Amino acid sequence: MNHPLDCPICDQGGECDLQDQTMAYGGDRSRFYHTYKRGVEDKDCGPLIQTIMTRCISCSRCVRFASEVAGEGSLGMTNRGVGVEVGTYIPKLIRSEISGNLIDLCPVGALTSKPYAFKARPWELTDTDTVDTMDSVGSNVRVQTRGNEVLRVLPVKNDDINQDWITDKTRFCLDAFKTERLSGEINESDLLQSLVDNFSYSDEGRLGVQIVLGPHVDLETLSSAEAFSSRFNANSLLVSDGKGGLCSDWGGS
Repeated sequence: MNHPLDCPICDQGGECDLQDQTMAYGGDRSRFYHTYKRGVEDKDCGPLIQTIMTRCISCSRCVRFASEVAGEGSLGMTNRGVGVEVGTYIPKLIRSEISGNLIDLCPVGALTSKPYAFKARPWELTDTDTVDTMDSVGSNVRVQTRGNEVLRVLPVKNDDINQDWITDKTRFCLDAFKTERLSGEINESDLLQSLVDNFSYSDEGRLGVQIVLGPHVDLETLSSAEAFSSRFNANSLLVSDGKGGLCSDWGGS
């Protein structure tokens, strides 16, 4: 009754559950034209989740996810009846590492992706199913592109690996495709030489850099780091055991 139905300007348009229900079963005019729709103040959930709470239909999907899956009680429902609102009891940001899944759960666009807002419509995107490489979990994901630009990463259901969820690191890593990238044409040799030219050397002629790798690094990265260390006579190559200790010291060999 209180949902604004602002489909033409809504960034959830085209993939909205309520829009689909209205198209399939709704009438051609509102039954609540004689009432005023309520307004709800937007909540600040951080840099990843955009809130437009007047669209909220109080389905409590986000509340149940925060409590049962994310394991934090930051979201809840306050007040009663027509005055019920979804939000944080005390104004604070949502700090869960899987908070981006709230965007997928919301059926009406009350919670949407802040970095992706108004960048594209779903019918403009091309889907490519793949596997996430941001960590060692191997989450199944769907990369959505327009032309040669990656615009969104979404989870693909796989009960044996990631179920329906992905981490915020996986979902929003695409920012790295546009920022912090090398510009212009440069080959590998020039890149390595540029790095070495900006490093300092010790009295023994060793490169003054120490490479530390985590316990879940893949073999390809480990091999590349070892090759770099050997080629430029770096001080050492250390592999962490993930518990604050070092399980290997290859000494640049």
